[in-house]
Amino acid sequence: MSQKLRSDVQEISGAMNLTDEQKQALNTLPVGTAVVRPADEYPEPFIVKIRRCPISEGSVSDKAIKAKWGTYYTDSTPNSPIQACCEVVSPIPSPDKNSKNNRKSINIENNSHPPSPNE
Repeated sequence: MSQKLRSDVQEISGAMNLTDEQKQALNTLPVGTAVVRPADEYPEPFIVKIRRCPISEGSVSDKAIKAKWGTYYTDSTPNSPIQACCEVVSPIPSPDKNSKNNRKSINIENNSHPPSPNE
């Protein structure tokens, strides 16, 4: 995967936890190779070779893509307006004034966490 922009290389190398040497090697990868680091399966990133699939530019139409992938994302029009959510989130209620005083009188045996330094 070609990543020529410095910000792209920084982002990828940070996400994959690459060393400085590995980061420099990203710019030297030939076409058809990629660095892979699955989440938990392998502790170190490794290089894979990707088979070339020759597709001439423009040979796949928008109509063909919509026919194949349209069921996954129905609104694929460019610059479509953001849909407003109708759900209203209620405000967080203010804490009860008595809760601070009651907290000091709570029995420690019934409490699942250690007391804070202020208690």
